[in-house]
Amino acid sequence: MLLINAPSENRYFPGMLPPLGALYLTAVLRKNLISTDFIDLNLSRNWIKELRVSINSFKPRLVGISSNISNTRQALTAAFIIKSINKDLIVFLGGPGPTARLEDYLSGSIDFIIPFEAERIITDFVRAQDRGLIEGVIRCNDGQIVSGMENLERMPVENLDDLPFPAYDLLDIKGYYETTYKRRPIVSMVTSRGCPSNCIFCSRAVSGNKWRARSAENVVDEMEWLKKEIGAREIAIQDDNFTLDQERAQKICELIKKRKLNISWQLDNGVRVDKLSKDLLALMKESGCWKIVIAPEVGDKKEAKYIKKGISFNKFMEASSWCKEIGMVYHANFIMGFPFQNKESLEKQIDFAIELDPLIVSFAKLTVFPGTELFDKKKKYKRRDTFNDFSDKNNLLGKMFCKAHFNFYFRPRKIIEIIKTIGIKLFIRGALFVTRAFFRGQANGKV
Repeated sequence: MLLINAPSENRYFPGMLPPLGALYLTAVLRKNLISTDFIDLNLSRNWIKELRVSINSFKPRLVGISSNISNTRQALTAAFIIKSINKDLIVFLGGPGPTARLEDYLSGSIDFIIPFEAERIITDFVRAQDRGLIEGVIRCNDGQIVSGMENLERMPVENLDDLPFPAYDLLDIKGYYETTYKRRPIVSMVTSRGCPSNCIFCSRAVSGNKWRARSAENVVDEMEWLKKEIGAREIAIQDDNFTLDQERAQKICELIKKRKLNISWQLDNGVRVDKLSKDLLALMKESGCWKIVIAPEVGDKKEAKYIKKGISFNKFMEASSWCKEIGMVYHANFIMGFPFQNKESLEKQIDFAIELDPLIVSFAKLTVFPGTELFDKKKKYKRRDTFNDFSDKNNLLGKMFCKAHFNFYFRPRKIIEIIKTIGIKLFIRGALFVTRAFFRGQANGKV
């Protein structure tokens, strides 16, 4: 059995962390005594060559490919290569990509697709004589769905403490990095799954709306294992809602301190500021957390209400003031290109980002995911003053995307602050990323 993580298509992304979904599946299979190897093709300079060598060396009967929306093309190419080596190999796909956009993965090189969380069914799938009969598995043939759609139901892991720790022992963790970090090697981790929020743009395709949390003891056990057995010096927690249960978050911090782990950690995927207190933030800092990410997304209260963020702008300003007082680094995420936005609202977005004054800000162009409320609504936005048509010849989005990066980053005070906080090496890497983003924006429309 071989599991692989398809290489990313996005050459400009400033971070690369271990693929937790595939590592969890590998750990589950090994726990159930199924011999399983894993390779992350993101770490390879010549991933096609490495894939061919791995197939010929491991000689698996089944090959699973983990894919997200940034590597759809590479995942399909990998499946084609595998079949070209041995047409009798069983190839199946899983991950956020096939779960959110099933139709993009219907290829003649793919035999099965397993959407959603797969830990509960992966062992039965691998051992089955007729894998298409396993509930939750989609059988494909010649790029068409043959069966399984009638059983396409989410089967989440209810007790996350039952899962083994991800199979980090199969990776060289020195190859991973994040946008900003204090120490390397750095690894990723999840302490909860699911999100009960209702943001209209956010895909919860894999883990759903129900929030499920690991116990504080189980979380800190893994942190200790990652440090002592795997060699990690920093952990990037990928939860959507780490502080949803503030008592649990507090207990995690207290256990980290009690065990004297002396490890850096960061909330890399964002934290809801309405589920945060000054006292909890201070305790997080004491236990080794040095960075959080907050996500206003827009810069206008009316738009914030429309996207159902459910957080007042005062909360973001309050959280930013706490961070400055405590000495916690904070980044901020914004999305540009909602179909109801115009130049005036994007100007407000840029102004609010500067007022919020995070160390780093991410301006991302909107991706509309199937299954989101925005996906269902987008057809009604056909007016010329919207971004529903990205080919608009005036290309306002390209201009404002470019302007946002320029106005925020090209300020002497901000440049000095970033260098002092993260060092010259990460500053140069980040500057290259911002410069590429800037010129990609210019390619669409000059400021």
